Amino acid sequence: MAARSDAEMVARLLDRAKLVIAVSDDIPVEVKLELQPLIRELAGALSIPSEEQNRERVASYYQAALVLGEEYPDVTALLGAVGNFVDYL
Repeated sequence: MAARSDAEMVARLLDRAKLVIAVSDDIPVEVKLELQPLIRELAGALSIPSEEQNRERVASYYQAALVLGEEYPDVTALLGAVGNFVDYL
């Protein structure tokens, strides 16, 4: 099995975070409605080549998602893992 690139791992982690948010009964609907689009924006911003990424925008999406998801350990863990693959977060 071939090793996955960092970009592939980030995409998988963000997809998993969206899934966890969607199925969690512990996360209020209002938080889900803010967090899901924010993670989609983060995923989109990270999907372009790293040299073309707007690092400030990516970092602001990431920080906002961390703040919104801070009360939910699964979300925090997945977002934290994303930070391990993106060197400027």
